[in-house]
Amino acid sequence: MFSSTILSIININSISSVVVITFIDLVFFTTLRFTYVTNCFYLHDSGFCIEVGAALTVIVASNIGIPISTTHCKVGSIVFVGWFRARAGVDWKLFRNIIIAWFVTLPIAGGLSAAFMYGFQQLL
Repeated sequence: MFSSTILSIININSISSVVVITFIDLVFFTTLRFTYVTNCFYLHDSGFCIEVGAALTVIVASNIGIPISTTHCKVGSIVFVGWFRARAGVDWKLFRNIIIAWFVTLPIAGGLSAAFMYGFQQLL
């Protein structure tokens, strides 16, 4: 049914998604702990749902060809699981600040990148 190329691409995307999410868990655990563990009860079933939700989102978006941030997937999974467990358990002011930061970060990063590129071109 599927060619071996398509299956290998799916396997590479799946493996890379698992590696990236594991890396995020190891390196950015402080952010996740602040966002989720200090504000909610951390149960194994919640953690499992967060991991699976974020991983599936990354895998599906990667296979469709949509550029996606694993950090955004993780935060979205944390908020959704917290909202599902207790409707009042999500601090929407904190989540609003996270969303604002996401939208502000993109133009700032793009502007800084353009400025550095212009500076490097002038040097060369």
